[in-house]
Amino acid sequence: MRICLFILILTGFSLSVFGQNDSTNVYVKSGSSNEELDDYFSLIGAKSITVKLKDSILNGKRITFVFKEFKNSKLQRIDSLNFRKTWYESKIMYFNEFDSMMVRFMQIKKDKKTIKILIHYPRISTYYTYKIDPKGQYDFRYVNCKGDYSKISINQPFPILIYTTPFVTDRKLNLGSYCTLGLDGTPVENWGEKYNLKHYIVIEIYIN
Repeated sequence: MRICLFILILTGFSLSVFGQNDSTNVYVKSGSSNEELDDYFSLIGAKSITVKLKDSILNGKRITFVFKEFKNSKLQRIDSLNFRKTWYESKIMYFNEFDSMMVRFMQIKKDKKTIKILIHYPRISTYYTYKIDPKGQYDFRYVNCKGDYSKISINQPFPILIYTTPFVTDRKLNLGSYCTLGLDGTPVENWGEKYNLKHYIVIEIYIN
């Protein structure tokens, strides 16, 4: 009887440990601690967002951010840094000797029809350029509207940031919201049809 009880306790503990290691928390902060700098960003049509991760289970893991652009409910392009089998992959993309990483994003409006989204890793940065609707009320924001933290699963892509026009909540009154996107579990590929979005850019985080 005691042996059976011990086995049950050990099994439950093992499942608990493995369950905890299947996910981690990601922290997202919009803007900077400098109010004057944020005001300047606002004037030039720019926005800064910082993504932070810190967890002992991340040591040795690889992190990737994937940009997906959708127009009229169809995937138009996918952008991502590809450093496989290079020096950059081992030094930048992995949580090697540390269990934390901070990645900064900057959205800049180049002109009325063009934006740049910059991604800055600890040792390298790059940017992607996209065409936009000059009449669209776009916003670069955190997908999760419930708080600064999100629990994400290891080995599964997770939509963390989005550049989009408002989700239409009432077509008669022409009311919209930037929240609620994906909160009902709808995949990012279906957001255009589900939320009546003609154009949006999703940034997914993937840890493996």
